[in-house]
Amino acid sequence: MGRKTYSKEYKVVDQGDISGTITSEVSTTDMQDRIYYEVSWASAGIDGDFEIQISDDKKNWTSLDFSQPLRMTIDNDSHQILIKEVTFKYVRFQYVPVAGAGTMDVSYRATSQGA
Repeated sequence: MGRKTYSKEYKVVDQGDISGTITSEVSTTDMQDRIYYEVSWASAGIDGDFEIQISDDKKNWTSLDFSQPLRMTIDNDSHQILIKEVTFKYVRFQYVPVAGAGTMDVSYRATSQGA
């Protein structure tokens, strides 16, 4: 069995303003098997959706389909997103607000299973 390696966790959104659309920096998924997002927010009246967007060229982005929207409606909370199969080269997080005010932090890390 191969060795599992972990990428260093880093923030891709730092104190993003949830009254507007937030798009994270782009992460490269080369040689990664699983990716994780940790999303936390401090808010009042939050209502909005977040998406994980993927691309192979950093120009054309497609949102992953989770069968139902990833909707945020609880103030001062957090959420983890795990993607178990990585078949794309680039990934980013996006939050689209409906209502609310506050801030959001998003962290990213990845793992790979060695041969």
